[in-house]
Parts: sequence; C-alpha cells; structure tokens
Amino acid sequence: EDGTVSAPGLAFASDLNTGIFRPGADQLNISTNGAERLSIGNTEVVFNDASNNVDFRVESNGNTHMLFVDGENDQVGIGTSSPSRLLDINNATHATLALTSGTSGQSSIFFADTDTNIGQISYAHSDNSLFFRVNDAERVRIDNSGRLLVGHSADIGNQSLQVVTSNGATAGLFKYGNNDDGSELTFFTSRNASKGSHTVVADGDYLGRIFFRGSDGSSFERGAEIAVRVDGTPGANDMPGRLEFYTTPDGSATPVEALRIDSSGRLLAGTTTAGNGGADDLTLATTGNTGITIRSGATSQGAIYFSDGTSGTAEYDGYIAYQQGSTSSTDYMTFATDANERMRIDASGNLFIGGTSAATADIALNANGEIVGKNQILINRVDSGSYILEGQNNGTQTSLITKTGDATFAG
Repeated sequence: EDGTVSAPGLAFASDLNTGIFRPGADQLNISTNGAERLSIGNTEVVFNDASNNVDFRVESNGNTHMLFVDGENDQVGIGTSSPSRLLDINNATHATLALTSGTSGQSSIFFADTDTNIGQISYAHSDNSLFFRVNDAERVRIDNSGRLLVGHSADIGNQSLQVVTSNGATAGLFKYGNNDDGSELTFFTSRNASKGSHTVVADGDYLGRIFFRGSDGSSFERGAEIAVRVDGTPGANDMPGRLEFYTTPDGSATPVEALRIDSSGRLLAGTTTAGNGGADDLTLATTGNTGITIRSGATSQGAIYFSDGTSGTAEYDGYIAYQQGSTSSTDYMTFATDANERMRIDASGNLFIGGTSAATADIALNANGEIVGKNQILINRVDSGSYILEGQNNGTQTSLITKTGDATFAG
C-alpha cells in the first residue's frame, strides 16, 4: 500500500500518521504528525515541500546549529539558531565566507533584480584585482599593487588613487553642522619606514605636493606644481613650513619655482632669497626689468598705505595714491604723512606742496619751470659754500646770488 501523508503506507502501530508513503511514481516521502517533511524524487530532494512552519537544523561536531533554516521567518543561519537576515553567518571569533575558483578564474557576488549582473563584486585571480560593477558597468577597481582605480580598469599614472572621467574628474568634501569646523584634506609625512611610527622630518623635506599635468601627445608633463616643505629645523611641537608654487616656462617640461611663502610669512616671487631685513616681507626678482602694477577702475584710486594700527587714521598714517580721473588730464598722484596729503603731482607734471593746486599750495613747481610761493620762499645754505642760488644756460653760468646777498647777472 502506497499510503498518504496522513496515513503513510509504512507507519508505526502507536503513531499511524508518522511514516513513509509513496505519493507517485519514483517518489518516496516521509511525514510526521500527518505533515510531509521530506520528499525524495528522481529529479530533486525537498525538505518541507508543503511549506509547513518547521525549522531545519544540521548539527556538526562542534556546533549545534551549523546550518539552520528558520521556517517561520524564512531566514537561514550558519552557526546561529536565530538568524536576523535572509542569510546570517555567525561565529564567536571570525565569521568568514570563502569563494574559491581556479588560478585564472573569477570569484563573484552578483546583485540583480530582473538583470543578471546589474551589480557585481568580483576578484579576478588572473591579475589579482578586485573590481566593482554598478549599473552593469565597472566603476572601481583595486589592482594588484593596491592602486584604487575609479572610472577605468588599468593603471595609467602609477598613482595610488586614479580617477578618470570624460568630463573632468571632481572631488567634494562636505560638512554640515552648527559649529566652526570645516572639511579637511591632510598630508602626513614621517621619516620612519614603519607604518604608524614617528621619526622627525628634516629641513627641506617635502610634506606634500600637488602636480598639474597635461598630455604633450605622448606623455603627461607637469605644467605646474604646489609643494609644501620643511623650512627650518623641526622639533617637538615645532614644524616650520613653506609653500612653493611652480610653473613650467614655454618651451620646457621642467617647472621652476615662481612664488614662495616661507615660514616667516615672507612672500618671495621669482627668487628664493629674501630682500634686506628692513624690507623683506615682499621680494620680487627677475633677470630684467621688474615692477608692480596697480590697476584700478576708471575714476578710482590705486594706493599704497603705510600703517601702524588697525583702526582710524592709524590705518593710513602715510600713503601714496594715484587718482584716475574722468579723463587723463584730470589724473593726479598724492603723497601723505600723518594721514594728510602733503604733496600732489597733477596730470601736467605740476608739483604742489602744501596744497592741491597752484592757488592753494605753499609752493608750486610748475612744469614750465615757474616756482610760485604763496608766502616768502626761504633758501638757507648751512654748509661752507659761498652762494645759495646759481642760474645756468646750457651749462654756462648766467646768474649768481651769494650768501652775503650779492647778486651777479650775466649780460
């Protein structure tokens, strides 16, 4: 007799709904308490084919729940009797999962919905690289040298991090929070060969560098560089540093230092040697003519201020200013001391001392050679010379006024 799930053909006299029955050709099933537990057919072996709320457990030599199927919650545990995920691997020391393939094969985990490999994590044993696919395309790879390749699958620059795009690679550091902190990018340098250990760096050591490279048709050449180096002797809680900016001249592939900010805060352009100690905060140097241009807007002012304070007139005790006029004929330059204009040169070259025009100046030296004084003009010679004023015409003396008041006029 074949029997049924509730009355097995081979049953126990004291437990007639538990035993073995044959539901069809080439099938052998086992039931307990009138419920099917195991079905053995010629194409498959099924546990709990009737979807009853029954757990399945496999015990190993050292683990009572080496494999556990939670029938009520539809979850599978390895090493646990209470899996919390669809698959839960649990071990008190190390929970591991090994995917092993041949030496030239590939071990992979796929993430899919209706697609077969829309997402993927794979290890290629042929070149010992680990790569990640997103939206059915490789996005990130870690090669066998530990380089992180984003947007491509092969090393192209021998950098530890390589990001490749067709529209310009970008990176963003975002900070959100009601405090004064900001995002950071930090370069660390130690002379110790052991990772995480400290040995003091030395004067001139690089602390970090940023290179800007462009293709010359066959290789990537440096067009510019920003470097930070130790600028002095470092010690405990003491790390003097300088910033160096390099640019590559036309016709060259080697950057040269164009600008430096040293550990004293001095700015050096075109040189690595500061100027005289009395005026070394800004040093400019070239092999030809050297200068500074102050370009202001029309009818605006360009100025250099001399200050010994941070408020009031102390911010401009002395200054040199050039006022751009509405027309070039109305331009003028002024010189000030004690926060007051003392001298002015107008667009025609007239010099006014103690005033802003010929009418108001104490002394006006006009471009036509005229000297005009609002009051008397005093000429006082204090050395041993015998005359105080001499007139010449093309190097020939034409007039003379001596210290005693005598006057001589030629012709």
